[in-house]
Amino acid sequence: MKPFYLAAFAVLSSIIVSSAQNLDPHIGLSTQPQSSDSICPIPLAPAIMDNEGYMVGDIVADFTLYTHDGEEVNLSDVLAENKPVLLVGANYSCWRFRDQIAPINAMVDYYGDLLNAYYVYTVEAHPHIDISPYNGQLWTGQRNFDDGVLIRQATTYGDRLEAIDEMLEHFTPIPQILVDGPCNEFWLNYGQMPNHAYLIDRHGIVQIRQTWANSPPADLWCELGDYFDDITPNCNDAGINGSFEIIVDEDMGTIGYGFPGETIIVPVMIKNLSETDNVHIEINRTEVYTPETWLTSLCVDICLAPTVSTTTTVIPPGGSQPFSFYFFTGADSEATGSGVVRFSNIASSGNTEYVEFSAITLLPTNVATQDPKALHIYPVPATNRLFLERDSYEHMPWQIFGVSGALIEEGTMTSNRQEIDISNLPSGTYLLRGGNEEHLEVKRFVKL
Repeated sequence: MKPFYLAAFAVLSSIIVSSAQNLDPHIGLSTQPQSSDSICPIPLAPAIMDNEGYMVGDIVADFTLYTHDGEEVNLSDVLAENKPVLLVGANYSCWRFRDQIAPINAMVDYYGDLLNAYYVYTVEAHPHIDISPYNGQLWTGQRNFDDGVLIRQATTYGDRLEAIDEMLEHFTPIPQILVDGPCNEFWLNYGQMPNHAYLIDRHGIVQIRQTWANSPPADLWCELGDYFDDITPNCNDAGINGSFEIIVDEDMGTIGYGFPGETIIVPVMIKNLSETDNVHIEINRTEVYTPETWLTSLCVDICLAPTVSTTTTVIPPGGSQPFSFYFFTGADSEATGSGVVRFSNIASSGNTEYVEFSAITLLPTNVATQDPKALHIYPVPATNRLFLERDSYEHMPWQIFGVSGALIEEGTMTSNRQEIDISNLPSGTYLLRGGNEEHLEVKRFVKL
């Protein structure tokens, strides 16, 4: 329930005569786009986003965009209502955005009388199959595979509307959704960030700017409370004296497998051990041992460009942060690569961990060979069952991996023909590895 003085503040604001706005020149649309309008080429976003877009104290550009339902919205007209405007970047393939829908809903419900709030739906951060604009590589992300969010990068304005339709089947955001124009006018001018936030006052001046909306150490509840002189119980002004540990999957370890030319993803989890404080961590790629044709990338919510070796993250009290080391492998031959990453607590030099990540590429084997140790799998593609056959099975161990390198299932052949139930696997491409050090084979199969 809103405090009485917030409601009174809203009434007072409605009768104040607004000063003349002096927004920067208009960067939005002049007419509503057609569904068939093509999306303009999307450039690669800067690796460091903290200096992108507008800063606190800047005057923003005016714009006109259209809601998902086709309603025209002009920023200067909205500011003429004498309320600040909250703008939050959105795209369904960004899991940080999805995680913040409920908190942003709560804020807009609480402060709804004092501000106008909009999401601005822009380019997909983690499109499926297509190149990510944040690292120039294929980067759907394991979280999107887990959540079933496999969205292509829009090629038309209508594609962008369809992505919003799919999102609305699973989420109910309270702010209206504005759709960036075919040439990504908002994204290019307000900052090439996937989930940023601005609070813009009625004069068009930025009062709050967050590179990641409501992501520690930034707390949007606290900043909105300060702006409205409201002591909200939702503000979590935690310190940064937490500690962390790295959690490695017991089955997968820190080794990933794939075919030459594929992206191999090796994940770990960073856990904040404190229930009261944030933990601020510096992540540094200290060593890389890979073939010349390979590249590597540090991935914390977004994958950084291969040239970037250092980043930071802040994890809230009791929270966890996925981290992945990406290997962009060469397509020429079987090979092995590794990289060492140092995780350091900025507030406590004694809280430091080193993790070595490794990747192994193996060439697919010839299924037509008459070798009695040759492994055969069928049917391909498969639906609910996959069969393994090998004349000389010798209690052969086998493992199924996702294309990211994550171990999904494993077992041992106890006869020369074995059935594996794959009915619970999501549709997609998988790798099956079978054999031992003397005779190891990797097969690719598709689950429909």
